[in-house]
Amino acid sequence: MTSKKLRALTCFMIGLTLLFYAVPRLPFQGIGDQATGFSLIWLLFALLVVGANLHYALGVEYEEQRAYRKKQQASWWRYRMMQNRPRVVRPGPGQRVRRRSW
Repeated sequence: MTSKKLRALTCFMIGLTLLFYAVPRLPFQGIGDQATGFSLIWLLFALLVVGANLHYALGVEYEEQRAYRKKQQASWWRYRMMQNRPRVVRPGPGQRVRRRSW
């Protein structure tokens, strides 16, 4: 495991611990209260941090890049094959088709 993935997993675990510790202590009583607004914003930010670290730790971005590169490479090969294919010369009207005898 690389040090970047280890760091992401560590941050993910710290974020989850912080969520489990802080969520029961956050005030969610009033609808228009400033404390409730702060609690909601804090909760959304904490979930964003946990989700981003999990996304990086699982390597989703790497898999997407790999699939994109594979698709690009396949289209590049298709383009090259079309460039190097032999030209098909069709006989015009009144011309004979030559057949090869092997």
